[in-house]
Amino acid sequence: MIDLPDAPTWRDSYDVYIADCEREFDSKSDDPEWIAERKALYPRGLNIRMSLEKAFITFWGTTEGWKWCKVHRKTKKLNWNLCVNNCLNNRNNRVWFEKGKPDMEAVEIDRKRSP
Repeated sequence: MIDLPDAPTWRDSYDVYIADCEREFDSKSDDPEWIAERKALYPRGLNIRMSLEKAFITFWGTTEGWKWCKVHRKTKKLNWNLCVNNCLNNRNNRVWFEKGKPDMEAVEIDRKRSP
């Protein structure tokens, strides 16, 4: 029997890290139920999708984010669900809809709920 090397983990490969990261951020951004739940929990006018995108672009989706995780996370598997949920708590990630402009996420959610 041939011993095959273990598949690289997020810690070994930035490509593995970024693929997992993108998958979770995209999954949450495309989930209207998840966004509706966050709309109820966070201040009115917060653009959930853009806040997620900002968190990804400015930190989590970068090599700096990967390096930070390698130092601060000791787990074999990163909990991306928790990470994405918590990135909205960071005020630096928050993006707001312009004053006087409609909250298009809320409009979309209301449209999907109406009969």
